[in-house]
Amino acid sequence: MPTRAGNLREKSPWLLIDIMAELVKAMPEARLQMVGDGPGLKGLMEVAEAKGIGRNVVFRGYIGNSLLPPLYSGSWAALIPMQLDKIDPFWDGSLKESLACGTPAIGFGEGVKGYAESRQRLGYLILPDPAAGARALAG
Repeated sequence: MPTRAGNLREKSPWLLIDIMAELVKAMPEARLQMVGDGPGLKGLMEVAEAKGIGRNVVFRGYIGNSLLPPLYSGSWAALIPMQLDKIDPFWDGSLKESLACGTPAIGFGEGVKGYAESRQRLGYLILPDPAAGARALAG
């Protein structure tokens, strides 16, 4: 699952690390590829190591736009670490990139109750909670 951690002020890549820490309990081989760089990258890497999921999270750093389509196309989903009311192609650039590659997008949605409500036309919404998010991804 790729995610772009470009702007840490607007996105919540820290929550993805917490979700992965829970997810690997049920799916030890799960992998998260984080794309992007910036001042928070070193801290994210340290937290992943401290939580024991350093081998499950691949920090790709900056990747040029021309190299993103194969990354999205080769993933079963793209995690968009933002609060979204719905999966809508008018939102975040990485959401648009994912959908353009035929890869469903997953974002955070408050008040999501179960699979039927979480399933959107273009992807899924999961609760912004580590345990609940991991359960949704594993299920």
